[in-house]
Amino acid sequence: LPVPVGEWKTADRAEHILRASLPADMPSGLFNTPVYVATDTPRFPHHRFFARGEVKAPYKVETPDGSTTLTMTPGVEAFTLKIRGTGPISNPSATAEKGIVTAACTLDSDNTLLLVEVRAAEPLGEGRHMEILRVSFLLGGKEFVEPVPVKLFILNRGEENLP
Repeated sequence: LPVPVGEWKTADRAEHILRASLPADMPSGLFNTPVYVATDTPRFPHHRFFARGEVKAPYKVETPDGSTTLTMTPGVEAFTLKIRGTGPISNPSATAEKGIVTAACTLDSDNTLLLVEVRAAEPLGEGRHMEILRVSFLLGGKEFVEPVPVKLFILNRGEENLP
């Protein structure tokens, strides 16, 4: 969208406002995402810039190592994802897109802490496996779905696979 001439920051330099929509399933927290804009300049047919911001939610997601991706390495049988709500959480569920992991949801006594225990599904072949775990719940009368990337590293040393 063109910016009116009287609002330009630099005289004789046209300005435009770009609007971008975030995906509906974007996880909560800070983001720094590249955005590509097509131009009519032959030397620069595409211009890349970074959209920075924060998706705010009435809850906080906590992973065991503090990262945005759950990583299960050999020797780890399960890990727990925590979601802390600003109020009572209800109707929790967790679904794995590919079925590579299984997840069980429990709530604490005041229903403000959702614990999601994640385990590798059996049997998995050796190597690295990628999964998206979608945790859904109600909070303040609104449904939320938090996508959580999961990485699993499976070793097979002639024994049972270790998650």
